[in-house]
Amino acid sequence: MSDAVTLEAFNVQELQQALEQAGPESYKFAKQEHRRFAARARRVFIKERLSGRPGITWGGHGKKHAKSVGGNVRMDQKDEGSIASMRVWGKLSRFLARHETGATITGNLAIPIGDAPRIGKQKGQAIQSLYGQRPFRIPNTDLLAVSVGGQLKPVYKLVHSVTLPARLGFRAFMRAQLQEFKARTLAAVTRGIRVAMQKRVKAIAGGIQSALGAA
Repeated sequence: MSDAVTLEAFNVQELQQALEQAGPESYKFAKQEHRRFAARARRVFIKERLSGRPGITWGGHGKKHAKSVGGNVRMDQKDEGSIASMRVWGKLSRFLARHETGATITGNLAIPIGDAPRIGKQKGQAIQSLYGQRPFRIPNTDLLAVSVGGQLKPVYKLVHSVTLPARLGFRAFMRAQLQEFKARTLAAVTRGIRVAMQKRVKAIAGGIQSALGAA
């Protein structure tokens, strides 16, 4: 996986100290919200950046698309036992990272034309299943073709290098999520404080009631 990109909800020392005193209720709610946020951000990123322009198309559509994405995009929450140490992190596989930073791939490469499947370990079976035959090279060209209705149908273009532009936008996407991330964390912490206060007030009221009853 590529280097992790993290979101930090708080970086002001005084605020961190205040959050440390918010208690276990705030910690519990904040941790739950961070995990939900990570899962939600992953879904949105896949929908917006891995399903075609302005990002890239990765691994087809529907269930095939979801399975292909798999562990190539990972997001989760981590902390060191305190609210102030909480982070939401995201990572890309090395394959997707090439589309984030841009890269040039060299070798004997076959670029699909039209509806041809991507070249992979099962390329022979994939071609055979789609066209009922294996492609062959058209003499004196850089094209692989199949015969369809007595006509040659080019399905791959042979190249020695491919340049991938940096258009995935993973880091920009994570930065754009920061304000929502902060707002949701603050809401979770506030909820924790409110719940803790309600418990304290209830305990105090119970103590007063008991004291009055014993008097």
